[in-house]
Amino acid sequence: IFFDRALQLDPNYGMAQAELGAAYWSKYDASKDKKLIAKARQACSKAIELGNSGASGHVCLGTLENGTGEYERGADEFRKAVQLDPSRDLAYIGLASAYEHLGKLDDAEKTYQQVINLRPQYWRGYNLLATFYLRQAQYDKSAAMMQKVIDLTPDSFRGYANLGAIYLADAKYSDAIKPLDESLRIRATAATYTNLGTAYFHLRRYADAVPTYEQAVKLDPSDYTNWGNLGEAYYLAGD
Repeated sequence: IFFDRALQLDPNYGMAQAELGAAYWSKYDASKDKKLIAKARQACSKAIELGNSGASGHVCLGTLENGTGEYERGADEFRKAVQLDPSRDLAYIGLASAYEHLGKLDDAEKTYQQVINLRPQYWRGYNLLATFYLRQAQYDKSAAMMQKVIDLTPDSFRGYANLGAIYLADAKYSDAIKPLDESLRIRATAATYTNLGTAYFHLRRYADAVPTYEQAVKLDPSDYTNWGNLGEAYYLAGD
């Protein structure tokens, strides 16, 4: 509504067009109403056409192209955004994602690294690179980047939870326990209790897995996998 009002006052306001397009896309992402894709594309394209939205119009359209699977087009738009504003971290994030989906993994890695270079004291770039390495099964690199997230945000539960999940993926079940415990100390979540229970389970510590899975069920009783995990742990613990 506010972007529409801004454009009523100034139809040539490119930044408002770009933000309107981003809002339409976010609404589509939540609702999956395909009619919103056309509205988002129209607004993003108009922002670029006006020529006064800077990198925002290209980021807007690049996000849409990536979101609809047109990664070559997405990469083109994000490259244009980077040329217009080399300090725009969202442009690098979108470009890295496009490269990854295109199988250009070296380019994706370098571009995620560029996000870190732009803001080395901000945790997000390290988190993005960590999850990229995790998707490539480069677990040691992933863990090192996630440790940087923890170093920068020691009071946040997420870094510890993610590091524990990386160790689980790497089958380092004993190593996973400490960061998962620390995450739960800061904030208890069903997902982290599930991961901790799974670490105990693979270590055949079924008596420890049972109360951990019970906590996961307590926090999220609607997830059938929590009940399945608990049932299996009970069985193997002799109950």
